[in-house]
Amino acid sequence: MRLSLGGIFALVLVGCATPGTQLPSSVRGTQEVLSLGSAGKIFIEQRFRPSPDRCRLARVDLASTVRGSQGRVAVESHCNEQAGLFQTTTDFVPKGEYTIELPRNRRLYSSGPAVISVEYRNADFNSGEDGSFETAAELAPGQKMDGEVQYHAGDRTDWVRMTGKQASVGLVFSLPEGGRAEAEAFASLPGNSGVRRLGALEPGKAKRFPLGSDDLLIRVRADERAPGTAYSLARRDTEAAKSSRVKVVDCYPIGSGKGLAILRVTEGVAVNDSVVISASDASGKRSTLGKCVVQSVDGTNASCQLPYSEHAEWVDFRAEGVYSAKGGSA
Repeated sequence: MRLSLGGIFALVLVGCATPGTQLPSSVRGTQEVLSLGSAGKIFIEQRFRPSPDRCRLARVDLASTVRGSQGRVAVESHCNEQAGLFQTTTDFVPKGEYTIELPRNRRLYSSGPAVISVEYRNADFNSGEDGSFETAAELAPGQKMDGEVQYHAGDRTDWVRMTGKQASVGLVFSLPEGGRAEAEAFASLPGNSGVRRLGALEPGKAKRFPLGSDDLLIRVRADERAPGTAYSLARRDTEAAKSSRVKVVDCYPIGSGKGLAILRVTEGVAVNDSVVISASDASGKRSTLGKCVVQSVDGTNASCQLPYSEHAEWVDFRAEGVYSAKGGSA
């Protein structure tokens, strides 16, 4: 991984694997040499023009051969006459070089190039350290990370870790036009023992996640049917809002159905903060009187209006709410 600065972000460049064979591969000829970096299944798909009894003929006209260092590899054929698709598949074969031989007269029967792809048993055989959440690449506040994932190069997955305390993390996951990859957010479990899924990121749309005592992790995964896909992940944090209690100094009616609550000012209380006022009646039953918004702060007390019944006798007023992140916990 290389780190450089650029624009308004610090830019993190994640190292990516260099593929030996670009897959999926469209083949118009009759032979293709395929290099597998790890154990995988080889798939050969050929399209044909649908016609009655075409699948029976395709098993002969579109038959393919796969050869490895140990000779000919066993294959299975599957045909979908309605879709006009003939597929030849191997079982999992070891890493190495394979020659795929297609029928010489296939152009007479096939309606397009043959498509060769691989399903790897481990699609991260060449991912490097960022292929695991335990050793994820770090993304700090205000940074933008550029990377690339590619299934067929053995670099299917990139993990990105974000650390911090009591923050709201804003993320934007971006793909180029036609790019095919997915990004999901996870919370790190205590001791880095695992992860818990939080949700997906939609390309091009900002999404926020809380960052508390556990780290936030993003997993970017390549589409197995796509070539290499570049992506970027930008992080912008804001301090998390703080939820706590403040003392109610007084509460009295100021008009029909309206009351004024006077709150003791503590660090973190600001104008426009939302507060819920509750109180107990003479029997000790607690009820919510209403929600109010802090309208003024004079350095000692704060005030807010709320619905109020002047005929009820309330005691033990309490205020709970989400207060401004500009200060500490109230």
